[in-house]
Amino acid sequence: AGTFFSDTLRNRFDLVGLDPRAVGASTQVHCAIPVVTATGTLFPHTQAQFDELRAHNRAVGESCRSGTGAFLGHTDTVSVARDNEALRAAIGEDQITWLGLSYGAQVEANYAAMFGRHTRAMVIDAGIDHSQTELQQVTDEMMAAEDSFNRFAAWCPTSASCALQGRDVAAEFDRLLLAADRACFVAKQARACVFAGSFF
Repeated sequence: AGTFFSDTLRNRFDLVGLDPRAVGASTQVHCAIPVVTATGTLFPHTQAQFDELRAHNRAVGESCRSGTGAFLGHTDTVSVARDNEALRAAIGEDQITWLGLSYGAQVEANYAAMFGRHTRAMVIDAGIDHSQTELQQVTDEMMAAEDSFNRFAAWCPTSASCALQGRDVAAEFDRLLLAADRACFVAKQARACVFAGSFF
């Protein structure tokens, strides 16, 4: 907590968190088929690609249900929000203050909708616009990441604390990306590729 939160905040609040269902050290979902494969696409452009994706998703879901059992039907965000309410009751607090990062933003929104009386205040870091298509969401994420990178590249020459100071940040990134692409191509021959923390 000392890495991310100020002394002032830690002196005022008790910081409590839990691993959501199927995340971190909590009970896991077990699937025999990978969600993403090297040959499939998440963004089909033809009916055949769509049919293939739908069949793959069904197979993944069935393998997860087979490998996980009834628990799989209770890994939804509403259940996670209820877990947080059980935690609030267990520690004896009437109201809690939320910091929702990434998926936590959706959990906290669900919690506030269900248990508003027990919500003192909320900080939502990653609000989700459910009216957007998945493609638009991914596009927005890519644009935000590029904007952050450009800001970092502009900041780096101005600070001695930047590990890449004195180097062309964009060129370094391009070099690393090219190396990752080459490694990914080789790994795909073995049907697996690790890139940017995700498995493809």
